[in-house]
Amino acid sequence: MDMSMEGLNTDWLTADELREAGFSSVGEHTLVSRKCSLYAITGSIGSHVRVDDFCILKGNITLDDYVHIAAFGMISGIHAPVTIGRHVGI
Repeated sequence: MDMSMEGLNTDWLTADELREAGFSSVGEHTLVSRKCSLYAITGSIGSHVRVDDFCILKGNITLDDYVHIAAFGMISGIHAPVTIGRHVGI
């Protein structure tokens, strides 16, 4: 597999960018839209997670494996941590 940036879909944040945003760990095959807004992030993202356009994630959020947050969703873990378990769609 060619690991260069050429030919990659840049509509999604990279794992490094998600870690820079504040997530302590990021699983495999995770797709978070570049059009998603991330504020004061802590927590983690599992594998096979998708966060669509125009979502807002803020605070302490843990997304387990196989989570999908559809467009325009908002998850706020500012006042208390939020954990979304495996195989959940919002």
